[in-house]
Amino acid sequence: MIKEDTVIKIAEEYLFTKEKIKPFRQKTGVDFIFEGKAIEVKGSNSRFSLALSQFMDYAMKYRGLMLIFPTDFLSNPSHLFVFHLLCNLVLSSTRKSIEVVLVNEEEEFYYLKKLSSGHTIISNITYEIAYRIIKEKGGMKGVLENLDSCIQEAYVRMVKEKSDMMIPKSTIR
Repeated sequence: MIKEDTVIKIAEEYLFTKEKIKPFRQKTGVDFIFEGKAIEVKGSNSRFSLALSQFMDYAMKYRGLMLIFPTDFLSNPSHLFVFHLLCNLVLSSTRKSIEVVLVNEEEEFYYLKKLSSGHTIISNITYEIAYRIIKEKGGMKGVLENLDSCIQEAYVRMVKEKSDMMIPKSTIR
């Protein structure tokens, strides 16, 4: 579980180091703006329904939208599906993709993985879960009985093993 204030600090480090940008921090509304693009940050316990409303609003209002949030923000299967629908709706109606940066917390590091479009998260998760089912005998029943944790494990593999950036926890205060 990562608090939103911590994710904001991680986002600032990621944006400056990896994206080579210094976005303007907002006091209200969207967290950051850079060249007309909204960058919104959520923590693990952010209210999902409110976040969806904000995401849709920002996608319509700004030139682009990047979301940065922990993997456990979308580990609930229904949240994952609704987010997938939102990303597809935004893409269909605005021709804009919602970029997503996933954050995974381990003992000493935060691992970050950028996806150029949020609607690809569900296919990446499906691939990771299918890999697990093939690898383990009788894995389908276990996956269905523990879908939330399987989704979270798939995120961890996807983000940690294919990370774009690692940030030592000691640098985030």
